[in-house]
Amino acid sequence: MRQALANTALNEAAASGHEACLVRLLDNQADVSVTSNIGETALMHAGACGCEGCLARLLDAKANVAAVSNPGADALIYSATGGHATCVAMLLKAKADVKAECSGHTALSAAKTQGHTTCVELQEKACSMSRDIGSSFFSRIYGLRHAGLLRGDNARFVKWGHRVGTNASAHTQQSKNT
Repeated sequence: MRQALANTALNEAAASGHEACLVRLLDNQADVSVTSNIGETALMHAGACGCEGCLARLLDAKANVAAVSNPGADALIYSATGGHATCVAMLLKAKADVKAECSGHTALSAAKTQGHTTCVELQEKACSMSRDIGSSFFSRIYGLRHAGLLRGDNARFVKWGHRVGTNASAHTQQSKNT
């Protein structure tokens, strides 16, 4: 990976959520592997700010999901820390390593610490599912997001006949009482 002295235009576009600018830079052969002076890539910036469009464009341009910044964080850790569930799902679908660590913390532990329940559920599901089944699961989650059924980190949505979200157990208990 080449290292820039500061953030590149691509990193800035991703960090600011300027998808049109990012697309133009990619169309003009911007290098998705260039890092800032602390090793951050545009993919990390897109994940940190929750810009799903920028993240999708960078993944399409073959950005490396396994790249780590100087502190050791990858795009999945940045996304999970910020509570960006759809970005987490997209990165997991792109085969980001759910077990990668930065200073002894994983994306899962970061999401738990921050209270981002949907991010936690996505990663726990990824840990328990095989790659074949997992790929199908994340495709469905991504589809739910774009259908308007998954909104934000505290989303509640119905999938495979089960209620998923922060009040799933309360909903189940309430159903039993009625």
